[in-house]
Amino acid sequence: MGHNHGVLTEPAHGELHLARRRVREAEISLSLHDAQAIAEGIERSQAASQAHIAQPRSLIAHPL
Repeated sequence: MGHNHGVLTEPAHGELHLARRRVREAEISLSLHDAQAIAEGIERSQAASQAHIAQPRSLIAHPL
């Protein structure tokens, strides 16, 4: 296989374009997944802080 640096054949250029689109779609999907996870984390955090008020428990006592 010869290497033409910086020069892509038409099929390779098409594959690169598709690969870039897949990466972009994956990034968007991950961003949405992250946003959902963050929202769920905030909800859990709020529920935990309300439970914390009702039943005090030190969070500092539990090292990560």
